[in-house]
Amino acid sequence: MPPVLLVVAHGSRDPRHAATVHALARRVRALRPGLRVETGFLDFNTPSVPEVLDRLAREGGPHVVEVVAQPLLLTRAFHAKADIPAVLREASERLPGLRIRQAGVLGPSPLLVGALERRLYEAGLARSDRPSTGVVLASAGSSDPEAAAVIAGIAAEWQRRAGWYAVR
Repeated sequence: MPPVLLVVAHGSRDPRHAATVHALARRVRALRPGLRVETGFLDFNTPSVPEVLDRLAREGGPHVVEVVAQPLLLTRAFHAKADIPAVLREASERLPGLRIRQAGVLGPSPLLVGALERRLYEAGLARSDRPSTGVVLASAGSSDPEAAAVIAGIAAEWQRRAGWYAVR
């Protein structure tokens, strides 16, 4: 049985968040038809990560089910360092029919900066606007110094490479 990709998202009270995560999972399924892709949330939305893992263990029956948990996070902040490993560890101890490993976070990635620039151009900015335009790179807050440093590094590199007046 091939591994199952478990997309792990934080969750939100805003229904657009879950809709976006599910759309991403559908896109991955379309691109990789032989890959089983499941979605689980840490908070606010269903199914929760433990619910998905319980279901996978039941479906696997006597067979070991390999699960790769991919956090939809851009930095190694609290959720990637504490919350997700704790949920996965608890499930591994409770569900011996699962072999679970956590993949790395998604960022930082040059693909992110490319997507951000496309969105700015879609909003009406032109490449010629760069020298006179400041950009605010907003990220969900974290008290984790490593995560804050990653976001600051992305902003500084983006400003240097792309020539924006400022990126903060």
